[in-house]
Amino acid sequence: MTQNIVAWSEVQVDLKAPPMSKGAFGYVYRAKSRGAPVALKLLLEGANYDPNAILHEIEVMSILKHPNVVLWMGMVTGGGRYGILMALEKQSLEEVLYRPNAPLDPLKKWKFTLEICRGMCWLYTHQVFHRDLKPDNILISQNEECKISDFGLSRILPAYESVSEKVAIGSRLWMSPEVLQGTNITSKADVYSFGLIVWQIFTQQALFKEYLDISPPAEALRAFFRGYSEWKAPSLG
Repeated sequence: MTQNIVAWSEVQVDLKAPPMSKGAFGYVYRAKSRGAPVALKLLLEGANYDPNAILHEIEVMSILKHPNVVLWMGMVTGGGRYGILMALEKQSLEEVLYRPNAPLDPLKKWKFTLEICRGMCWLYTHQVFHRDLKPDNILISQNEECKISDFGLSRILPAYESVSEKVAIGSRLWMSPEVLQGTNITSKADVYSFGLIVWQIFTQQALFKEYLDISPPAEALRAFFRGYSEWKAPSLG
């Protein structure tokens, strides 16, 4: 991985420009590295984070080479700050799903679904548990290919192992029940998130938004199960 370490002097980025997105540990900006357009994930200054976490994300991304996983291009270091260089993609799945006057046709919806599934299969082949799958973390390339991104919360977890968390980790709308409860969490939680993403692709609606503001997460889960029997699925159109 040492050949992919880049000095800050080799990166051009306008930090006053609006960021492209915000990940688990920092903002993502348009930048240039050695003259080539890239995406730069810059660690938030003053944020409460474990430095090993960002190094872990770099380690995970550096081994994942797949058409449906965002390409890692290097680590920027120096002056006590870290950055991650990634291939610059066109936009996120979230943006594509809700762009005005340009709805996705059914074939494109199936194509995106299959590409996300292929990327996930590759992750599981390498025992990577993403833990934050959502439309914002699925990037769309210039060739309109889906690429899974943002491995800030990921961890290596064999399929037969489970973990417990004191705090629900991820994005509430796409969390599985076991993540909300914080017990017996396996990589199957990513499959649950994938199911919600597929639903969103085909309906342009995020499920269970009415539970988003209920705290703590365990109470949101109880509210969900109380209302489940009365829930009606929207039309797939």
